[in-house]
Amino acid sequence: MSTGQKESSLAAKVAIGIARVVLHLPESGSLKSKRQVVSGLLRRIRQELKVAAAEVGELDRWQLAEIAIVTVSGDRRQADRV
Repeated sequence: MSTGQKESSLAAKVAIGIARVVLHLPESGSLKSKRQVVSGLLRRIRQELKVAAAEVGELDRWQLAEIAIVTVSGDRRQADRV
């Protein structure tokens, strides 16, 4: 099997699910309090959903947080469910 065939075979078996979420945190009065909330949320998302999650935007704004959540699966339906 050539390298091209291996790559197309692999691509057919991989499903990637990506979500970008922007949160409004009206009770946050400082970056420190925002980061406490966001880090707890990210930890819970990672543990319960078994996905990768990170804060990716709005890093210097007290009341906004942008997070990305990513999953990789061999089954598209599973990636969509997460």
